[in-house]
Amino acid sequence: MGAELAGRLRQRLRFEKLRPAPDGSGGRGDSWVPVAEVWGELRPLGHGALSVAAAETRLTSRRWQIVVREGLALDLGMQVRWRGIRLRLTGIAQDPATPDRMTLLAEELGPQG
Repeated sequence: MGAELAGRLRQRLRFEKLRPAPDGSGGRGDSWVPVAEVWGELRPLGHGALSVAAAETRLTSRRWQIVVREGLALDLGMQVRWRGIRLRLTGIAQDPATPDRMTLLAEELGPQG
C-alpha cells in the first residue's frame, strides 16, 4: 500500500451485518453486529435521484464514495456507521489497477438508531 493511500484514510468506519433473531413470540428482534472497524476515506457524491415526502419535508438520500484497504469481506447487506450516521452499502468494486484498495458506494440512511 502506498503512502499516498495511508494518508487519505482518516475516517474511522464500522461495518455491521444484520443478525436476524427471533424474539420468542413469533416476531423478530434483528440487530446489527459489528464485523470490522477500519480507517477509510469518504467523499460525498451528491443526492440520489429519488426523494420521498415525509410530513411536510422532502427528504433525499445523500450518496457517498468510500475507499478502504483491500482485504475486507463485505457484502451489500451491510451498513457502515460513521460519525453518528448510518450508510447502506450499494456498491463494491475492486480495480485491478489499484489492488491495495476497495471502492464502495453507500447511501445515507440517517442518524444512528
